[in-house]
Amino acid sequence: MRKEYGSMGFRHVYGFNLSMLSKQGWRLLTNQCTIVSSVFKDRYFLKVNFFKVRVGHNPSSIWCSIHTSHVIMRGGLR
Repeated sequence: MRKEYGSMGFRHVYGFNLSMLSKQGWRLLTNQCTIVSSVFKDRYFLKVNFFKVRVGHNPSSIWCSIHTSHVIMRGGLR
């Protein structure tokens, strides 16, 4: 929706959301000494790599959202 009609002007909100979620996933990978990253690591990917982890049983909605951004993050890695 256009800004003139009261929206923020994003053309593809779903793509923008995925890019922001992949940014958070990248922060989990690179900033491993933060509290948030250590909590997610202990709960969801303690023994497995971040890219090989599955959603798991009874995950939080935040983890499910970050997990959907794996596709974008794998495509951007070199």
